Amino acid sequence: MKRQLFEKQAYEASKLESELRTQEIEDINAVIAKTADKKSSAITDAQEVCVCTRALYCVLHYVLVVLLILCLFEGVEKEAGECDNC
Repeated sequence: MKRQLFEKQAYEASKLESELRTQEIEDINAVIAKTADKKSSAITDAQEVCVCTRALYCVLHYVLVVLLILCLFEGVEKEAGECDNC
């Protein structure tokens, strides 16, 4: 009778240990998944910032080219002898 009780207790202890280990592994996997999601989100945010920065650079470049052309055109007009009020 004592042996059966001991075996039952050993079995229950082993079962609880197994359940605890399973729960710990599930918790660790949840943390890993959450971290991977955050990493993915951060990468997406960084890519969006990069795209926006690139677009802003293109707009600024276009504006500078237009301003340069206007400045050159103004210089050509003045060399041609046109007045400032024309």
